[in-house]
Amino acid sequence: MLDLSRYTEYYKKNKLLPDHIENLRNNIKCVYQYPSPKICSWEEEYYSKSIKYEEFLEKSCVGLLATIEFGHRNNFMLMNKVTPHAVLDTMIIDGSKTEHLFTNKYSTNKKAFLIRLFEGFLKMAKFNRLYPYIAFNFEPYTKDRDSGQSVNRFHVHFIARKYSELNNVVKKSKKITDFDEIAKRRLTDESTFLFTTLAYEIAKRSKKFNILKLVKPFTKHSPIPGQIFEVRDRNLLTIKFLDEIESINEIYIEIFEKIHKTFFYGKTGFWKRPVKISKGKLNMMLNGIVAKYQFTPKTGSFLRQFYNLIYKLSQKDINLLKSNRRMSTFMIPMSGPCVNYAIFTKANKICLYVRSQLFSDLGGAGLQIYKNTLFKIKRNYYTISQKELKERQIFQQDMSRTFLSLKDSL
Repeated sequence: MLDLSRYTEYYKKNKLLPDHIENLRNNIKCVYQYPSPKICSWEEEYYSKSIKYEEFLEKSCVGLLATIEFGHRNNFMLMNKVTPHAVLDTMIIDGSKTEHLFTNKYSTNKKAFLIRLFEGFLKMAKFNRLYPYIAFNFEPYTKDRDSGQSVNRFHVHFIARKYSELNNVVKKSKKITDFDEIAKRRLTDESTFLFTTLAYEIAKRSKKFNILKLVKPFTKHSPIPGQIFEVRDRNLLTIKFLDEIESINEIYIEIFEKIHKTFFYGKTGFWKRPVKISKGKLNMMLNGIVAKYQFTPKTGSFLRQFYNLIYKLSQKDINLLKSNRRMSTFMIPMSGPCVNYAIFTKANKICLYVRSQLFSDLGGAGLQIYKNTLFKIKRNYYTISQKELKERQIFQQDMSRTFLSLKDSL
């Protein structure tokens, strides 16, 4: 059997994070296998990489619950999934002829519908005393390894849970140090801490954020990997809210394209990745990036540590790693920017959670947060009971009514 332990040993000795962030990371509470049911039979292997939209509908959809048209072959479809992220969940997917990866090319009508659906779901969850979780992703390029979403086309997960259930889960959480190196990276990818730090400094200087209030990351108020934003006022949940999310997405795309890619050369694509540049050139480029973006000395130091110590992956390494699903996820980075989003409520405030990553394969719905605890969803874990199925049906009927009620307002 091929021994790939040298890769995990490398990262045990060469920490990508500064000590103060590594210490914070080590105290993060996690639940690694939060069980979620299956609705009917399902093959896990098909879900391991990004697949075509038609295949996704065939294998992942139990049935369409409702459709809203915005013009010829331009729609949102509400669907029931084979492998949900919770007993109470559903999903909308853009079923348009043109594949949209994010909301930035949507018409005003389509954006307004999406915002009203978010608002309707949050109100529905509040009325039923449920914890709401709305999750979506942007990851358009990675096709050869797990990337956090099975289909690149824009889709949104609507997930609800009972607070009593979540409070019990928090009690069972463990520190991240209780997990092996691969699980640690899946749950708390080091690149997320770096990208969040860079994005926070860029966003802090931006004048585009009026609805969203930045919360300083990696403090006792926000100790988790990623960036939390608070909506300043519930009445501000408008199209401009989506516009500001798009501005956040642009920042993370810029970080990947204009910063991360600067330190590598060569092609990316199917089981190919660029190679890290020589150390002398790397440090020269790092100095240039820090000066260009006017990063603080602390952030500049973090940037230098991360890229000096990140493993110099060769094509030989990739050929060895690609046969092992866990190790390929641990070592082989994404082909492009990967950004996960979640909307939830906390103390009567609407919050937006943003997490960008190079390695972790857990998307916005696959890795969720509650009370600063991370929990990874284990789908297809057990067959749904009749009681749960009934609760799910009632939930989806309520979602369908909310979805269809917005048709008249278009």
